[in-house]
Amino acid sequence: MKFALRQLYKNPGFTALAMVTLALGIGVNTTTFSLVYAMLFRIPPYPHPDQIVMVYATSPQEPFQSQSPANLQDELKALTLFSHAAVYNFVDSNLGRSGEPASRINGLEVGGNFFSILGIPPLMGRVLTPADDQPGKNQAVVASGGTT
Repeated sequence: MKFALRQLYKNPGFTALAMVTLALGIGVNTTTFSLVYAMLFRIPPYPHPDQIVMVYATSPQEPFQSQSPANLQDELKALTLFSHAAVYNFVDSNLGRSGEPASRINGLEVGGNFFSILGIPPLMGRVLTPADDQPGKNQAVVASGGTT
């Protein structure tokens, strides 16, 4: 052990290179295993994740193509293979009080049965229902404290 420490002390360039190589190797290894765990092994926070699928439209120009609400309603009626279906769309919004700077928040626009399909109960108040999807209804907001 003394010999190894003496050699490392005598060759500072080699020692620095060895330390940087070890640090990068440990960092890459940790990142890779963290991503693999999050994507493959962590159980999603809703019941029956093996029964949930995502159906979306594609085109050569756009892998995830947006659709109009009318087209979505027609397609949901045609999906007889599934017992339930819900729609969602990623949105960015500004949130703030009048006269104060707004904060940019990420969110989802979802259909009324989104929460019931995922089995997510509200922490307070109520979640959306299919009645909230009707034209002319007031828009409702479901707030979350964070993401999992």
